[in-house]
Amino acid sequence: MRFRRFAGKHLGQLRRPKLIKTALWARALVILAGGTLSTFAQSHLMSAGLGTVNIRQDDVVVLIGLPASALKDVDDNLDGLLQPDEIRRHQDAILQQIRRGFSLTIDGIEAKVSEEYLLVSVHVDDQQSTSQIEWWSRLVFEPSSSPAAACVVLKLDWFLPEKSADEQTAYGIQITLNAVNERVQFTQSHSSHRVHCEVDGQAKH
Repeated sequence: MRFRRFAGKHLGQLRRPKLIKTALWARALVILAGGTLSTFAQSHLMSAGLGTVNIRQDDVVVLIGLPASALKDVDDNLDGLLQPDEIRRHQDAILQQIRRGFSLTIDGIEAKVSEEYLLVSVHVDDQQSTSQIEWWSRLVFEPSSSPAAACVVLKLDWFLPEKSADEQTAYGIQITLNAVNERVQFTQSHSSHRVHCEVDGQAKH
């Protein structure tokens, strides 16, 4: 099986799309994400609605699968799927929408994307179209912030206001902090989650 890595941002530069063997790139991502992917993916990297957020000492590594239906104004032929030319044509808009719907702060300092890629590993119909897209990113803090005993707030907002809650994709995210994994379900009504945040001496999630 092969999949496409579409151009993403790497320190402000755009890279050309490449075809890379799924097994090799998946192995690289497992290493980069601290080994948190193994229980999620079988035939592809990350199913739509699943993801990992690995908060490390110096950065944060994110891999999340989003359904094509969560993206606005990129499905030009309105077939409910994304084709390679649509992804290339709208890659900047897709990345902007994904970044706009993702927020992670540590003690009030927001993480900034330093490197990101759009990945496509699920194909349907003609083996070109896809029903989902995966977002891999590396985030850093400026100034640097240590997550050891910090208040981490993660917000996801890829929910479309014109759709009902039943039509929205819920996101099951595994958050890893200090070698401890926590699985959280993000929905339209629960789009924010707090880790290690305390109010009056009591942890607040």
